[in-house]
Amino acid sequence: MKRQFKTTLIVIIMTLSVGTAMCSCGNPKRAIRNAAYSYLDAMANYRVEDAVPFCTSETQEGVIRVSRNLVKAVEPGYIESDTPAKVKIKKVEMTSDTTATAYYHKTTPQKKQDGKVDLVLRNGVWKVHILMGFQKQPVKPDLKEEPSASN
Repeated sequence: MKRQFKTTLIVIIMTLSVGTAMCSCGNPKRAIRNAAYSYLDAMANYRVEDAVPFCTSETQEGVIRVSRNLVKAVEPGYIESDTPAKVKIKKVEMTSDTTATAYYHKTTPQKKQDGKVDLVLRNGVWKVHILMGFQKQPVKPDLKEEPSASN
């Protein structure tokens, strides 16, 4: 009887594990929501280094680098006066299989703000993707055909 119970328990656990994995693969909104929240909460509370794992390398080279310098330059006492911040993800919108937008509301002791952040799927992980002005390149139209050298 004990062996049958153990076997049944193992089968139930495996079924739940597979079911959970299938649900998260079929609906990436939870992963998008978690990445957006983790990034936004860290940045809203001036914990810039905590935001790094949740954003793309481009965001790290732009927003994170600039934010590190701003946090160093801010007047003493300002961060304490503007924290703690609370972030609520209001909506997640898939814009393609590999891109999404998360809409949020941020409240701090000094302000309230609604905004949005874009996310991209990189190596199977959703990451916040924000480019600063100096990183943006003009959009070039896609060419249907490459010009041939014989023309």
